[in-house]
Amino acid sequence: MAFAGGVGAIGVSSNLRSYRIGLALIRRFTRSKAVPRIFLDAAARALGVFVCLLVLNGVLETAPEGLPILAELQHLATLLLILSLTWAAVCCTSAIGEVIVTLNPVLEGQWKRARKVETQTRFLVRGLNILIVIIGLGAA
Repeated sequence: MAFAGGVGAIGVSSNLRSYRIGLALIRRFTRSKAVPRIFLDAAARALGVFVCLLVLNGVLETAPEGLPILAELQHLATLLLILSLTWAAVCCTSAIGEVIVTLNPVLEGQWKRARKVETQTRFLVRGLNILIVIIGLGAA
């Protein structure tokens, strides 16, 4: 068990370090108001957790059989993986509102249209978030 734990810790920490370096490079070479960057910034933390749990899940799958609590750890890692993916999807969906507001700036004399777009966007985002959470909890 100690061997699998050590391998898991090394795998997760090296993966997290690689993820952060890659994220820093992407942020360095992209514009802050670019649409993909808005989605990345919104879901960066959730995606980092997802990637680390994915590596941990892979390490646990390759662990030798017969370890006392291996099945429970695999089940817990899978549940956390599903929940982190749900979290990332909710973050990306919430970024849709920011993207729509960014792409539809308030023009002089058209504040009513801008408020209408913002209200409709919020309604859409909240509905999608509720749907994603229901699906994610159902999958978990």
